[in-house]
Amino acid sequence: VGGFGGTGFGAGSGLVNVVSRSAGVRAALQNQISIIRPANAEVAGRFTNRLDRIPAVRSEGNASITVSVDNGTATVSGTPATLDQADRIIKMLKLEPGVYRVDNKMTAPAKN
Repeated sequence: VGGFGGTGFGAGSGLVNVVSRSAGVRAALQNQISIIRPANAEVAGRFTNRLDRIPAVRSEGNASITVSVDNGTATVSGTPATLDQADRIIKMLKLEPGVYRVDNKMTAPAKN
């Protein structure tokens, strides 16, 4: 009988659902791709150098910003000059190779 109460596909054709059981070949596959993650200090140093070379960030002052990286998690702390600077730093860290998560420990800058 066909589906849909005997009125659908295969109705009256005498077809029966048949499951073919043939001997299959199973092989164990191994992934030969290895991911080399950069060292924590290398990632933090690379980001700090990049941050120092950006004129907009450098002109606002970033001396109190520190970045540490532990197992792909970047922790940024300190007090940025402006909220825009803090936002830029977080966005830049998310784009940094070797950073998979950002932990923002920065404090808000004082209002003038």
